[in-house]
Amino acid sequence: MPPTPYRSTPMNDMVEQLIHEGEGDTARSVVVLRRGWCLAITAALVRFARDRDALDDPLGNGVRGVLEIPAASAPVWASGSGYVREQSGGAILLNGGATLLVKPHSIELYASPADALHARGCLGAIPL
Repeated sequence: MPPTPYRSTPMNDMVEQLIHEGEGDTARSVVVLRRGWCLAITAALVRFARDRDALDDPLGNGVRGVLEIPAASAPVWASGSGYVREQSGGAILLNGGATLLVKPHSIELYASPADALHARGCLGAIPL
């Protein structure tokens, strides 16, 4: 039997590392995904890049997409957990209630975990 070109991976393997860095206006949570892709989460936006170095590139080389977070869904920084309250599989729950859903073809923002679960009221998406 020939190997399949697409390998299904359990969702709990989506996130390899979670890093909280900075203070005040420069605070961010960095979610390192499989294959080295990274999400930088701040109070105002989510930035998706091909790797950690690309997140800080002043010219934006390697940045694959940016998603503005509406003020009503803005995450709140918490000591010890940054902007991320919990991560399970492809769901990243933010402090404040919003949820990022990492799918094979997009990263989507929802106002709540229930909205993400039922795929209703997507606030924005970054295509992969």
